[in-house]
Amino acid sequence: MKYEMWDTAGQERYRSLAQMYYKNAIGACVVFDVTSRDSFEKCQQWVKELNEKAGADIRIVIVGNKIDLDDHTVSKDEANDYARGLGLKYYEVSAKQNMGVDELFKDLA
Repeated sequence: MKYEMWDTAGQERYRSLAQMYYKNAIGACVVFDVTSRDSFEKCQQWVKELNEKAGADIRIVIVGNKIDLDDHTVSKDEANDYARGLGLKYYEVSAKQNMGVDELFKDLA
C-alpha cells in the first residue's frame, strides 16, 4: 500500500489549496487535538467541506491526537458520538508516543 499524505495543519491560509489535494483522494484523516475545543470545532468544518467537495467515495476518519496529555477538553465519548453520527470511524492516537497510529493507517488502507 502506498500512502501519499498532505498536511495543511488546518490553517485557513491553506483552505483554498486543500481542495486540490483531496479532489481525487480516496481517504482522509481529519485530525484534531483532544486538548483543544477549537481544534475539534475546526475538525467538524473540515469534515463538512470534505463531504461537500471531495469525491463521493472518499473514506473519512476522525482522529483525536495528543491522547498522551492529561488536559483533554474533548472526551473520547463526545468525539466518538460525533463520528458515529456521521457514519465515520473515530481513532485516538498519540503521534508523539506512536500510540494507535499503526492501527489507524492499517484500517484506513
